[in-house]
Amino acid sequence: MVEVLVPGRAWPRPLLTTVGLAGLLAAAIVGGSPYGVRERLWHATQSVAAAPAVKPWQEVVSLQGEGRATAAPFSIDKSAVEWRVKWWCEFGHLLVEGSGSHPVVDASCPGTGTGFATGTGTSTLDVTATGRWTLHVQQHLDQSGKRREGM
Repeated sequence: MVEVLVPGRAWPRPLLTTVGLAGLLAAAIVGGSPYGVRERLWHATQSVAAAPAVKPWQEVVSLQGEGRATAAPFSIDKSAVEWRVKWWCEFGHLLVEGSGSHPVVDASCPGTGTGFATGTGTSTLDVTATGRWTLHVQQHLDQSGKRREGM
């Protein structure tokens, strides 16, 4: 059956429904881009090579001991936003002091936790503890490679 359009007569509903559904389906396929459809249609390519991902926290040094100790000097990168000490202690009390005005860690043991500090360059840690302890010093690098202002 063929429909003839007469001037002043509305479009047939089944045709409009079919056209609308086809448009919706096309938009979903291109927008969702399953199997890279969008890239294939427009031959889209990245003109800038993606930079390798930088881990936000990088290990600087790991330390372990028992009782009192002074860590060998370590270096915090100039692009570090902050650095932290992830710690574990066996019993008693753990005090870890850096170059800042307040301790990086001051905690009762047994326990685990994280203490934070700022500042870059060479640093060391003075540890006072009753029992065994472990410290992992990690630095948080700015993703752009530039140090944030005000730190």
